[in-house]
Amino acid sequence: MFSTIALTLFLQSQPQWLEIGYSQDRCVIEGCIAQVSATKPPLQYIEKTTKEQTSVFYEEDKFYLHYDLRKRIRYFLDEHPTQTKFVVIGWTDGCGDHSYNKELSRKRANEVARYVMSLRKGALVQLEWRGEATGKHTIRARRVDVAVFKKGKQPNTPPKIIYDFYLIDASGSMDGGKFDKWIYAIRYWKPSHAKVYVASTDYIPKWIEIQKVNPSGGTEIWFAYWSILDKMKAGQKLIIISDFDSTIPISTREKQMITNKVRAKGIKVIVIRP
Repeated sequence: MFSTIALTLFLQSQPQWLEIGYSQDRCVIEGCIAQVSATKPPLQYIEKTTKEQTSVFYEEDKFYLHYDLRKRIRYFLDEHPTQTKFVVIGWTDGCGDHSYNKELSRKRANEVARYVMSLRKGALVQLEWRGEATGKHTIRARRVDVAVFKKGKQPNTPPKIIYDFYLIDASGSMDGGKFDKWIYAIRYWKPSHAKVYVASTDYIPKWIEIQKVNPSGGTEIWFAYWSILDKMKAGQKLIIISDFDSTIPISTREKQMITNKVRAKGIKVIVIRP
């Protein structure tokens, strides 16, 4: 009789996945988590387009490209010797009639475009004239912008968030066909004192380098979340990196039980979705 009552009380205090025993049954490793070694991952690069621009400024009601303005444009082209595509945009200030200013901005842009094409043979110029840049009377608005757009690779450095525990989803859905989500997840900077765990239904050797883990199996991130909370002390901080692409939904009651456990231990949790 006592054992039956004790078992009932135990089950009432556990999430549904423990009550029915499904989550652990689906996992090869205990708690669906394995502690891993998190060495610094290789630097990843992303394609990024950057804009560089110069501007030439005009006296009131003028569009002629005098020597100083030409010099500024020549200098800009010399800074971009291989560039063949340019964007030229003409502007005016707010002084005068709107239609007149629109035409004036066109004349300014045309003058600059012609000069750019004379300096850079075969150049392609996207020409725009937008009229008034402001309603005010200011030289900063009486201008033509010359811009180039460059595509290149830049380091994709993840933010440094210093926490005590990291729980990273290593399920098959984090693969994305090209390990895109997984690579994003494991690149998060981790301090040397942090403990790093991966959540998986498959076998993962303890202390394996995280770069050697291949995401596979089902998503048991909620049970892994529950399990890792038992390893944490009051006041510690946890980061969870997961797409939460679980085929088994979590109930409102289960969510509340996790929330209560987090609050009871005073743990701060951040969730990051790749």
